[in-house]
Amino acid sequence: MVLSKFALCALASIASVYVEVIAAAQADPAVAPPYSPQGTLAEILISGHEPVKDVAALRSWFARLTGEFAVEGTLELYGPGGIPHEQPVQGRGICETYFPNPGAQCGLELQAPAWNQAPADRSVHLPHLGSAILLLGYVHAKSGIIHQLVDSNGIAEGDLGFLISSDTLLTKARCPQAPGGCERTLRITASGESSDLELEMGTRDSLQAVAALRLNLRRVQAPASIAIPKIQ
Repeated sequence: MVLSKFALCALASIASVYVEVIAAAQADPAVAPPYSPQGTLAEILISGHEPVKDVAALRSWFARLTGEFAVEGTLELYGPGGIPHEQPVQGRGICETYFPNPGAQCGLELQAPAWNQAPADRSVHLPHLGSAILLLGYVHAKSGIIHQLVDSNGIAEGDLGFLISSDTLLTKARCPQAPGGCERTLRITASGESSDLELEMGTRDSLQAVAALRLNLRRVQAPASIAIPKIQ
């Protein structure tokens, strides 16, 4: 699939509705606290983090996602003994935001050898991001941001996460096709002091690191955000 503004705009009218429907479908309002992945992500999270609830701060964070980006980074696959094998990742992305009810939609096209060469026992732990869509939407009732990532194979995953600071979103979700205790964290940093974005994704299975994706999204263009009617 070729990533284009036309493809993103075609989905614009349903993106915000989609994230609200997903939120309403959550059967359990309780959200487990984020764990601390190890390895290259080097996450250090304090339990009991208070999520950012200020609407102005949330809208500011969403607005910083808007733009077209050149993407570079690394993908690490962990083999026996926890030894990582690093591969380069490159590609591009487009993110559009929606107001007044904060939401965003990002299209990603990434290239990495691992998505075609990963061993069978590792490929189920990796979302194929050759051509993927990421939806984000603020859920007022839970003071959180729900995300849905649909990969190149049409496999969706996501859950509720929170802004743990004024510039960082952290979410945790079960791996959709991996058995056992496979969990994935997604961290998106959109700092007001930088025009770039950082996206980190870590996968752990039974507390063992399986994969770590770390991307820098360098802004090359900043299209205008889209205002849509507020959902009642």
